[in-house]
Amino acid sequence: MRVNVKKVSILSLLILVSIYLLFSFWIYISVRKSLSIAFLTDGTYTNQYSKYIDKNIYLRLNPKYAYAKNDIKRKKLSIGLGVPIHNFHKGIVWIKYTYIGIDKESSTPHGCRRVPIKITVKFENGSWKIIDIYQEA
Repeated sequence: MRVNVKKVSILSLLILVSIYLLFSFWIYISVRKSLSIAFLTDGTYTNQYSKYIDKNIYLRLNPKYAYAKNDIKRKKLSIGLGVPIHNFHKGIVWIKYTYIGIDKESSTPHGCRRVPIKITVKFENGSWKIIDIYQEA
């Protein structure tokens, strides 16, 4: 029985590309979850969050600290489609997000719209953790 090297090479490449894309999707889903934690929680960083996002990053993104708003009656976060590049251990995701919050006392809105952000992630303890972000001010 002769092995067709060309077919084996193509099949191997397809398997590798599929695995890469699956990891990319996993990273994107993890980043969405981490951003939701950062923007939509009350501002109290817990050990539960440390699996998904670094404390300093959390404090930079959470509206309580980023907008100096303590009492927010409604929050909305929209996250666009992300583009992850990775090496199966560390990666970068480029994504755009929109955040809107309504102050309880004055009912004035605050937030940002379609902000591009570059997120660096690292695979730690079975999950993808945000370890750095870059966004223009």
